Amino acid sequence: MNKLKKEIIIYDIDNTLADTATMLKSSGKLNNLLFSKLAVFPNMKKRIMDEYASGDKILFFTVRPFLSWQTTFKWLEQNFFYTKWYELFIFSTPAHKVEFIVFLYNKGYRISFIDDMSYNHENGEVLFFDKEISKLRNTAIAYTSYAEIIKINQETKKQ
Repeated sequence: MNKLKKEIIIYDIDNTLADTATMLKSSGKLNNLLFSKLAVFPNMKKRIMDEYASGDKILFFTVRPFLSWQTTFKWLEQNFFYTKWYELFIFSTPAHKVEFIVFLYNKGYRISFIDDMSYNHENGEVLFFDKEISKLRNTAIAYTSYAEIIKINQETKKQ
């Protein structure tokens, strides 16, 4: 008997939903003011709005300073409208984020996780959290990775 029943769609924010790399390249360092001004990738926004309309359960997970929670939540509210306070989770490291996702999976939730799991964009060489990606790939968690996110964010509407 398959115990996996409820589905949760989890989105990362930086470089998945928001164009954080561009802001970081121009400013050198992110802070609450800059977090509040991040541009949203239109295709990701449309995807999330469609999922909200379908009644899907969406959570937002990010690795940021905890003191940025309020700014991050306001940014989500402004851009995604339906966000509730309990749908935003801030983690101290990517490893902690992945551990919690695996915990939810082990509790019986079907998980779709959309996260670039990358860093160092501002220095011109994208690097990946390989250990965390490997941990995700060793589960049945539906993981949408960097390459797939790039494709989604670059898609144009077919007319």
